[in-house]
Amino acid sequence: WDRYNYMLHDYVATDIADVAAPLGGMTLGVWVVDHTPPIVTVVGSAALDHETLQVTLQLNEPGTLWCAAADLDTATGLANCRGSDFQDVDATGAP
Repeated sequence: WDRYNYMLHDYVATDIADVAAPLGGMTLGVWVVDHTPPIVTVVGSAALDHETLQVTLQLNEPGTLWCAAADLDTATGLANCRGSDFQDVDATGAP
């Protein structure tokens, strides 16, 4: 079962202050470089109408997901970007 990971805005917006006893989750600096990619879990999806698809995704670590509609590379008369137009590696070339 997927477990929803909700954090209250008050916690996320509060400065850590003391690393040994953090008061919140906000930090202005990165302490450790993270080389492991996050795990994305599809929590649910539903067609809301003939034009709208709602997808709920969850990361196993704090982060932001960015999604965009893409047509297949073989499609003609494109209304969106092609799938190959999207970057699937980070700026350093790591997948």
